[in-house]
Amino acid sequence: MPAKRTTLSLLAAAALCYAVVHAASPLAADSALQLDSKAAAQAEQDSDIIRSLLVGEFAVQSGDAELAWKSFFTAAQKGHSAEAAGRAFEIAVQADNEEAGKEALKLWTQLDPNNRQVRLEKVEKLFREGKYDEASALVKDLALESNDPAGELDALGAMQQAAPEKDKFYRAFVKAADTLKEDARAQLVLSELAKRASMTPQAAMHDTKAMDLMPDSPHVVMRGIDAEFAQDPKKAVSRLQAFLKDHPDSFELRLAYAKALMRTGKTKELGAQLKRLEEGRRDDAHSMMLLGMIAEEAHLLDKAELYYKRYLVLLGKKEKTALLPDTAYVRLGMVKLAQGDKKEAIAWLDRVEGGDKYEAARIKEAELLAQTGDVDGACKVLRGIRTSDAKRKMSFDVACAELLLRKKDVNKAVDVLIETLAAGPKNPDLLYKTAIMATQQNRYADAEKLFERFIAENPDNPNGWNSLGFLWADRAVNLQKAETYLDKAMELSGGKDAFILDSLGWLRYRQGRLEEAEALIRKAQYNQPGDTEIALHLAEVLYVVGKTKEADSFIASVLEGEPNNAKAKELRAHKGPAK
Repeated sequence: MPAKRTTLSLLAAAALCYAVVHAASPLAADSALQLDSKAAAQAEQDSDIIRSLLVGEFAVQSGDAELAWKSFFTAAQKGHSAEAAGRAFEIAVQADNEEAGKEALKLWTQLDPNNRQVRLEKVEKLFREGKYDEASALVKDLALESNDPAGELDALGAMQQAAPEKDKFYRAFVKAADTLKEDARAQLVLSELAKRASMTPQAAMHDTKAMDLMPDSPHVVMRGIDAEFAQDPKKAVSRLQAFLKDHPDSFELRLAYAKALMRTGKTKELGAQLKRLEEGRRDDAHSMMLLGMIAEEAHLLDKAELYYKRYLVLLGKKEKTALLPDTAYVRLGMVKLAQGDKKEAIAWLDRVEGGDKYEAARIKEAELLAQTGDVDGACKVLRGIRTSDAKRKMSFDVACAELLLRKKDVNKAVDVLIETLAAGPKNPDLLYKTAIMATQQNRYADAEKLFERFIAENPDNPNGWNSLGFLWADRAVNLQKAETYLDKAMELSGGKDAFILDSLGWLRYRQGRLEEAEALIRKAQYNQPGDTEIALHLAEVLYVVGKTKEADSFIASVLEGEPNNAKAKELRAHKGPAK
């Protein structure tokens, strides 16, 4: 919405009363008889209008928006006052009362259709409704009536965010500005609207036009040069050269020229421009940072290093500055990495203590430490990253654990994950995987605690009940409790999960109930024929019940796929259960 007026003072309200009443009193030269009868009626109406206006103003000051709106709206109706209708509209908007606002705007428009505020409201409404041609005509009128047409276009351009189709909004403005083709500022406005609509070629066209109209304006050239470069690099470079010939001391445009040389690969010419840019700017830290970034992107790494270090020297000389050294630490780290010096890169990155690149610098430092073989150092960095986000903290700890797993240091990875799970938010997948890893490392006490927690937090997930039940059954401990847990897993899975069937079958085997064990594990093997562990369980049971030939076939099948499977070899060698 366009800007709204502030609350009227009582003095202004009194003036409004006079204006409304005066507008509603067309009495002048009637006969005395007519005057008597009409004057009485008019006086009564005037009194009602004045009362409504004053009541409305007092209601505004007391915060009663509903009464204030009603009072001004009534006064507008009775007194045919656009001013009072506008006041009612403002009150409705400030109270966020859409229906009341529509009523007041409708009346206001009827009473004063050419009022600028009314037209602004209408333009925005048309754009919201996607009526671009109608809106365009109003925009054109408003711009041409203004003392500053380009400024008016710029202000009205803010309505683009309310338009459902940004490209059609842009085209409506192009149409509205057809008489402003020679106005550079208007062309920049159109360029901005095209950019918001992701219409890059059109934006470049307007930028080029603006720069052609005002080739000596640093503001215009700075605004338009990037878009022109994206479409026609050669033309953009030529424009910058011409500008600098007439304005050699323009730092901003010479900087833009240096960037253009860097992007076109003209390294030799770029070196000369960097040297020219240094002149008079060696004591300006911000300028040194900009030059360093251009040199780094152009792979002039030695120059970039010198600029960044100069930046740090200048910061050290200032007692107070909004600039941070961390930016240079990050950049120097990346320069050293590009030069192949990982040790120095790590040292620079380790100095980063703040700024928006803090987290990224720490992650990169950890990555480089891991690449050099210092996984413990990488873990220390990752786990030391400051963050108030518990999920982010957990992700850094998990990254550390993953590095440890790559190093085959599984026990240390489990330690990290157990500590992380104790302090961090709930993460069922990580909890379950950690419990499995603890089991594989024979850390049964840890595994039991982790599975118990998983079950407590995910009571309807059969995997937790199955895993803990099998952990006990496989070790032939807590068999009664294992039966309770596996029965629960069977209930939750509907008795259809092959791995749970195998677990229960293995429990029956431990209990000496061989017939049941064979039936359950056969069913599991039928449902999951390619699983090695189920096949070995079935082979072991078959050996025990004397079905040696069939057991041998299962062992042969396993060894065909996994020739070095130790348990399969042991079962075949002993023709019975592995010791």
